[in-house]
Amino acid sequence: MSNVPDATESTVITPKSVAIESAKKVRKKPLFNITFQSPIRPGAVLEIFIQFTGRLFNDTSEGLFRSSYIDPVIKETKWFVSTHMRPNLARSVFPCFDEPAYKVPMVITVGRHKNMSVISNMPLKSTTPM
Repeated sequence: MSNVPDATESTVITPKSVAIESAKKVRKKPLFNITFQSPIRPGAVLEIFIQFTGRLFNDTSEGLFRSSYIDPVIKETKWFVSTHMRPNLARSVFPCFDEPAYKVPMVITVGRHKNMSVISNMPLKSTTPM
């Protein structure tokens, strides 16, 4: 890596600062492998931008999925979206380092109609009318 000062808190990967040797999805695995032409300095912070399209599952309760239940009062089917991030399933929802050594805080933004609710196991940070 070239020209990364010791006092920096972050580094943006550009063709001039870090040469990427290869970047490819690992076949039949939820992994994307980036190989650099030279080692990255320990402690360096890199920003990596990856275009990603996730999948909302209908046939399993893993990752990000859609499910339903019958409302016992009005006898109607109610739908909801939920997550189940068992080990290594976060990477099926969004690009991340899904390993215990790399746990980091994350922010999730949810858009919804006024008559719908959002439930989380973390406190609400903010809300904005749509």
